[in-house]
Amino acid sequence: MNELSIIPFDHLDQFSRLTKEAKNDYGLWADCITALMSATRATIAEVTAKHASLIGCSIAQVRRKWCEWNNGTEQFNAGDWRILVNKRTAGADWWDTDRAPLPEAFLDFWHGFCGKNQRCKCLTQYRALLRRLARWRRGDLTQAIPGYKTPPPNGANGKHPAGWSYRNLMLIANRPRKAEMALHTIGTAAALRELPPIPGTRVGARFLEWVIFDDVWCDRKVVVPGYRSAARLLQLGGLDYATGVYLHFGQRPELPADDGTRERLKERDTKYLIAAILERYGFPRDYIMYLILERGTATIRPADARALYDLSGGRIVCCYTSMEGTLVVAWDERSSGNSRGKAPLESWHNLFHNESACEPGQIGKDRDHSPADVLGRDREANYLHDASMLISAEAAIQNPKSKIQNSLIFPYPTLEQAYWKTQEIIDRINARPDHDLEGFEKDVLQWRIKGELDWKQPGHPSLQNLIGRCDDLIEWLPRRESPIERMERLSSGINLDRLPSGILCRFYDDSHVIAKIKGISFEFKRDGKNYRFLPPSIDQALPDGTELCGYYLWPHAEHIHLTRDGAYLATWKRDTKISRGDTAALAERIAQKTAQLNTVMANVRRQRIGEIERREQELQQNLKAIEDAGILPSDPNPHNKAVTQVACTPTAAQLQRAVNEVKAEEAERKEHEKILSGTSRRSSQSEGGTEALPTGYAISEHELEEF
Repeated sequence: MNELSIIPFDHLDQFSRLTKEAKNDYGLWADCITALMSATRATIAEVTAKHASLIGCSIAQVRRKWCEWNNGTEQFNAGDWRILVNKRTAGADWWDTDRAPLPEAFLDFWHGFCGKNQRCKCLTQYRALLRRLARWRRGDLTQAIPGYKTPPPNGANGKHPAGWSYRNLMLIANRPRKAEMALHTIGTAAALRELPPIPGTRVGARFLEWVIFDDVWCDRKVVVPGYRSAARLLQLGGLDYATGVYLHFGQRPELPADDGTRERLKERDTKYLIAAILERYGFPRDYIMYLILERGTATIRPADARALYDLSGGRIVCCYTSMEGTLVVAWDERSSGNSRGKAPLESWHNLFHNESACEPGQIGKDRDHSPADVLGRDREANYLHDASMLISAEAAIQNPKSKIQNSLIFPYPTLEQAYWKTQEIIDRINARPDHDLEGFEKDVLQWRIKGELDWKQPGHPSLQNLIGRCDDLIEWLPRRESPIERMERLSSGINLDRLPSGILCRFYDDSHVIAKIKGISFEFKRDGKNYRFLPPSIDQALPDGTELCGYYLWPHAEHIHLTRDGAYLATWKRDTKISRGDTAALAERIAQKTAQLNTVMANVRRQRIGEIERREQELQQNLKAIEDAGILPSDPNPHNKAVTQVACTPTAAQLQRAVNEVKAEEAERKEHEKILSGTSRRSSQSEGGTEALPTGYAISEHELEEF
C-alpha cells in the first residue's frame, strides 16, 4: 500500500511537517499495517514477526499498534494515519499541528486554571477541570467553562470531550508557558527571568549618559558611638555605565530605631547621592543624562525626578527598572529586585565583595558562610563598649582631657575607618587594568626606564623629557585601558553643565509632588495631612485634571510653585482654615469667595447667553398670557408677596380668597380673647367680610397643605 494513500488530502500539509526520520518510520508502519490487513489467521504470526524485525521493535509492540489501528486511541479514531507516527521523532512542527482545535477562550481559561496551582502542577488542575465539567453537567451554572455555551459531550473514547486529553492540553501550543506560570504563581520578577534577556553593550555609550544606582549590603560590621552592638554596614552608590567607574557612594549602619524597627537606607540618601554626583561632575549639555533607579531603596519619588528634569531643562531623565508589577493579577506585588535592569552594577558589586573580603569586620557572604567567631566578636564588642563607657566616666572625673577610652581595640572597625577603607577599595577597582570589559581600548602603553620596578602611566610628565633623547632606555608594555582612564578619555571635550548652587540646595531641602488639578485646587497628602492650594482668582485657575509638578518648602508649605514640562506656571497660596474669631481674615475670605462666585456667574452667563435670553422671552410671554386672562393683576402690589407668589396657576385667586377667610377667622378669635382680657383693640374690617393679609406676607407650602 502507498504510504500516502491513507492520508486525507487536507492532512498532507501536516504530514509534510514530519522529520525525515519520522517519515521513514511511518512508511515501515504503513507497510506493516497493509501486510497485516491482507494476512490470514495462519500467516499473521509470521507477518508480525517479519515486520517487527524490519521496524526494529518487539512483536508485542506490533500487536499493540495493530490493536490501536483497529480500535482507535484516546486521541485518534480507528484507521487514523496519525496512529502510526512516531511521536518521539516527529519534530516541533508536528506538535504545532497535531492538536485538536480548541476555543481560544477555553485555552485562556485552561492556562489561568493551571496558574492557580502554586506548585505549577498541571495534572492536578487537569483532574480539577474534569470535576468542574461534571458539576456543570449536573446543572451547576457557576461551574461553566469559558469557550462553551453548553457542557461539551465526551469524544469517541467516552472519557472526556474531544481535544481534552491531558496529552493534547500539554502540547506545545496548548500548555501554559513558563513565563505565564511564573507570573501567576510568583510575580513579575520571576516572569522576567523566564523571558529572554535584552542584550546590551557599552560600545558607543558616552560619559554620564547612563548612571546606574543600587544599594548593597557590605559583608562587614562596624561599631557606632552610642550603640552597644556592632551594626551591619549598608552602601549606596552610582556607576557610570560607559566607563565602569564607581562615581560616588554613601554608607549607613543598620541601627535599631525606637519603634523596634531597623533604620536602613532611606529615600533621602538617594537624593543626596544624586546631588553629590551632579555637584562633582555636572551633567552633559549636548545629550540626555539617564539615571537608572530601582523602585525599592535606591530610588526617588516621581516628583523629585520631575524636579531634576525641570531644573536641568529636560537633560536629566530618571528611569525605573521593572521591579514590581502593578495589579498584574489582582493584588499589588511585594518589591522584588530585578538584577537584569542593573546588571553592570550587580556585577561590580560582586567584584567589590571579593576585593573587600579580607578587610576587618567580615561576617561572611551569607549565613552558611559566616565565620564561626562572629558570635564571639559580637560579645566582645558589647563588653568593650560597656568598658569604654565606664572608663570614659572615670577618666572624665580624674582628667577631663584624657582620651584613655580610645586605647581600646574593638574587633570591628569604626564607621569612619570603614568609609575610608571602602574608598581605597573603590579607587583600586576604578584603576584596575586587568578586566575584560567590552569596548575598552587594549593597547594602552605603560612605560618605565630599564631597571626600574614600577611601570608609569603614559601621561607622566617626565616622559616628555625622555622621548627623543633616551628612547633606547625606555621599555613599553601594552595593557588594557582602566575604567578611570576611559572616563578621562570620554569626558575630554564634553560640555558639562552644573546646577546652580542655590537650585541644587533647594533640591536637597525642598519637597516636590506630582498631582492633578481637582476642580480649581491643587491637592495632595503627606504624612497623613491634606494640603490644598488655590489660585489667587478664578480667572487664574488651571484646567481640571491637569497634571503638574509642585515645589514647596517642607514643613511650612504656605505657597506652592507649579510647573508643567519644565515651564513655570503659577504660585498658589495654601487654603487654610480660619478661626471664627478672626473677623478680618473671615471678611477677606468671604470677599474673595464672593468675587470668585461673581466671576463664575459672569462666565456662565456669557457661556449660556442664548439660553438665558430664550428663557427670559418665555417668562415674558407667560406673564403676558396670564395678564390677558385676568388671573394676575396688571399692576400687582409689589409688597403683597402672597398675590405675587400664588398667582401663577388657574386656581390661585380661589386659594388666596380661602386663605384670607381662614386668616380673618383667626384674627377675629384673637380679638375676642383681647376683649375678654380687657386689652382689646378693635381693627377695621373690610366690606367684603374678609380681612386683607398683612403687607409682605407670603403663603407657605405648609399652610397650603393644611388648607
